[in-house]
Amino acid sequence: MAHLLLDHPDYEPLRWAIDERLLLIGRGTEADIRIPDRSISRIHARLEPTPDGLKLEDLGSANGTFVNDVRIDGPAFISVGDTLMIGSVGMRVVAGDPPRPTTRRDTPASDDATVVRDAPSSSPSEAPTRRGVATPIIATLLIVAAVILWATRPKTTPSPTTPSESVGGAVAASPSTDAPKSSTSRAATPIATDAVADAPITDAMPSPSNPEREMSTPIDIAKSDSGTEMTEAARRALEELERPTPPAVEATPTVIPQNPTVEKPISTTPPTPVAPVVDADAAARLLAGATPPTPTEAPTAVPTTVRLRGVDMPLATAIDRGLADERGRLLPTDDDRFLIRRLHLDLLCRTPSEDEYRRCAALGDAELVDRVMANPERWGTWYEDELYFMLLLDDFRPPEDRMRDLPGRLSANAATWKDALTEIVKSQYFNARNPGNDTYVTVVFEQMLGITVQKEPQLLEAGKKMYDGYASAVFGKRGKSQGDLVDIAVAHPAFTSTYLARLLKRLLGETPPKTILDPLAKRLAADPSAHDAILRELLLSPAYGKTRAAARRKSDPQFIRGLWQDLFGRVPTYQELRNVRNATQALADPTGIRSVIVRTLLDGGKAGLPEKSEVRPDVWIPDQFRRFLGRKPSQEELAAFSAAWAKDACKPGTILHALLTGTDYDHY
Repeated sequence: MAHLLLDHPDYEPLRWAIDERLLLIGRGTEADIRIPDRSISRIHARLEPTPDGLKLEDLGSANGTFVNDVRIDGPAFISVGDTLMIGSVGMRVVAGDPPRPTTRRDTPASDDATVVRDAPSSSPSEAPTRRGVATPIIATLLIVAAVILWATRPKTTPSPTTPSESVGGAVAASPSTDAPKSSTSRAATPIATDAVADAPITDAMPSPSNPEREMSTPIDIAKSDSGTEMTEAARRALEELERPTPPAVEATPTVIPQNPTVEKPISTTPPTPVAPVVDADAAARLLAGATPPTPTEAPTAVPTTVRLRGVDMPLATAIDRGLADERGRLLPTDDDRFLIRRLHLDLLCRTPSEDEYRRCAALGDAELVDRVMANPERWGTWYEDELYFMLLLDDFRPPEDRMRDLPGRLSANAATWKDALTEIVKSQYFNARNPGNDTYVTVVFEQMLGITVQKEPQLLEAGKKMYDGYASAVFGKRGKSQGDLVDIAVAHPAFTSTYLARLLKRLLGETPPKTILDPLAKRLAADPSAHDAILRELLLSPAYGKTRAAARRKSDPQFIRGLWQDLFGRVPTYQELRNVRNATQALADPTGIRSVIVRTLLDGGKAGLPEKSEVRPDVWIPDQFRRFLGRKPSQEELAAFSAAWAKDACKPGTILHALLTGTDYDHY
């Protein structure tokens, strides 16, 4: 009798007997030969004994079925000795009886197929599991090691803040699991605080697109404003958000720099322990129970002049105009905050910190653009945007060091944007994401060149022929490999034009006319290193200045990264970003799920919310408007929020939830 032998380093060796019935192969529970690998479709292939032999047929799977390293598009006959590849899982067709059972414990396989294992089992057969967790002892050791790594992780020291900055200060932490599961009903009045202790305030803030500052509606955390109910997929994604991030045994690849203010690499070598200097008198006082003296900061000299928008100004004049405080710290105006906030969201995909607001307020427009563009974090967000555009997410996200180092090479001018995109598209992960000649060629032409291949059937066929290794001509250039196809596409003028149109649309909110786009594309195609010079000119142009007249809705990454920056003073890890992004993308309208995410983070107890008794509302509420919205509240807003604060049920979290789920915060 023939057997199908699972032959993959990540799985225990398993055999399925091939009898006289049809067998379905896949990762779904309905499969006869079930392999829960993500590269395998739910019903991936069909194995059918026929009078002519054993027939294997791919059932339209995403990642294909291969026989002896050749992808099959239709039925194919297999025999003993053939090697198969189902998705990325290797198998072999073998003959003879199964090996003698041993005492080693192994994992059972699928329910219906006859499975031969190394050890007998009285329980029904199940799906195979990964190597490395075969015994409870090993699993226990892994858990203990993970706990030790978590307990000994380096701590992040918060930067010193002023009293006005420390209200609601940020603490870097993972989301809590204590998020409420029930929805909050809509408020009937402008301020609703009588129902529950943390009931959301009806958004009294104006819509950014409405100069009349009209009232917007409250947010129901279980339903979006469009009435879309939260799907099961959204709930599952939210459960991932609420689950504390486990201590990682392996380093999670994160290409976005976590500390944009660091200008040189931080050494990972642990410092040499230094013996502390013991003060005998101080030690005696501590042993006697005396309170140690509180360290005081060295007094800093107050400057006589301050620099504001690139112009030096006497400190006294700046104080009189409300542009600086008595310590010489700048107090950016609403207009300054708006521009600084927009540049950070457009280039760094997050909101600025309070320190960045003050530092940037000292600069003129050109200096401000140069400062934000020089932040190495910019190329990290660019890399993430391009991976997302190519759908290289989750299992298809490149884990290799060279790919993860692309933002660093771009920042150091060791690679151009064109080099980076070519490397991404030529990677094995792009190939795995777009399996088969038809899919691969279609994505290359449509995503990279903006060509609709259905209208160019001859072009598609020529590209497929080149993909398959046959000599062919595309756009008048010959090649005979996937690499040749990518090189020809990158050299085409439409490649630069399509990329630049996408970049300008993201920054300007709309695709620029050809009179603007074509000369820039021609210049960039001739000199790929001119990328940043063109970007700088755009950001200083009247076209970008006009975007201030209309608010744009934040993308999911902008919302998530900005929320973490505002609440915790840091950007999220890739795993945090992935969990929340999956939750927001589970619904067509993310408004409702964004509200749930905000509530989850606020209820987690890691956002540093003050006690109500510690707060002066006349100071604290305007500070929160400046902190989260980049502006002062209007008189109407201040009156509405102050009235809400007077209610016993209103807490600091109530105020922040209203601000973070309002129209202003959702846009920029």
